[in-house]
Amino acid sequence: MAASGLILPAYFTEQGKKPDPVLTSLDKELKYVTESIIKAEGHGWSLSNSLFNLWNNYEKRLGAKEYNQRLLDTGDALRQSKEYELSRTHCYHRYLVAAGLPQPMSVAIY
Repeated sequence: MAASGLILPAYFTEQGKKPDPVLTSLDKELKYVTESIIKAEGHGWSLSNSLFNLWNNYEKRLGAKEYNQRLLDTGDALRQSKEYELSRTHCYHRYLVAAGLPQPMSVAIY
């Protein structure tokens, strides 16, 4: 499974239809980190700091809609590649926090 098909392309800005550079940069970095985790085949935790830092870096620079959509898309890609714990802690949990939803003690995503 190729992760590149799971990450949405950057949205275009209204002015001149140029790609948003922040979204373009995030998409590029997400693709690299996600593909690296998937290639690690069960050893993705060694790259978890990269994903954590990526979300921290872009959270304040994106709108809620774009940020949340990428959290879910990345979580889905990681879950499909059997990186359950990473998808839960670094994507779905962050989504619940960002959306202001109550966080269950344990979420089964298998």
